Amino acid sequence: MAEQSVKETKTQQKELQSKADELDKKHAQFQKILAAQLKSAYMAGGDDYSKMLLNQEDTAKFERTLSYYNYLNKARIEQIEDLKDLQQQIVQNQEELVKTQEKLELLFDEQKGAKLHYLMHKVSAKLILKTYKLSSTALKAQ
Repeated sequence: MAEQSVKETKTQQKELQSKADELDKKHAQFQKILAAQLKSAYMAGGDDYSKMLLNQEDTAKFERTLSYYNYLNKARIEQIEDLKDLQQQIVQNQEELVKTQEKLELLFDEQKGAKLHYLMHKVSAKLILKTYKLSSTALKAQ
C-alpha cells in the first residue's frame, strides 16, 4: 500500500514538474513580448503627449495617435495581468511540488520505520526460537 502511494506521489510530482517547466516557458515568452513592446514604444515614442496636446495643428493625427497609444496600453495592461496570473500559477505549482516532496519523504520514512519494525520482529523471533531450542536441549540433557 505504501509502495503504491509512493508511486502515485512520484507520478504526481513528475506531472507537477512538467507543468512547472511549461509555466516557466510561458513566463519567458510573456517577458519577451513585453520587452519587445516596451522597446517598440520607446523607439516610436517621439510623440510627447503634452507637446501634441498643446500643438493641435493636426487634430486628426493627434486623435489617431492617442487612440493608437490607448489601444497599445490596454493590450499591454492585459498582458501584464496575464503575466501576474501566470506568476501566481507558478507559485501555486511550486507549493504543490514542495507538498509532494514532503509527502514522499514522509512515505519513505514510514517505509523505513516499517522495515525496521519488521527486522526487529524477525530478530526477536529468531532469539525466541534459539532460546527455546537452548532451553529444550538443556531440559533434555538433564
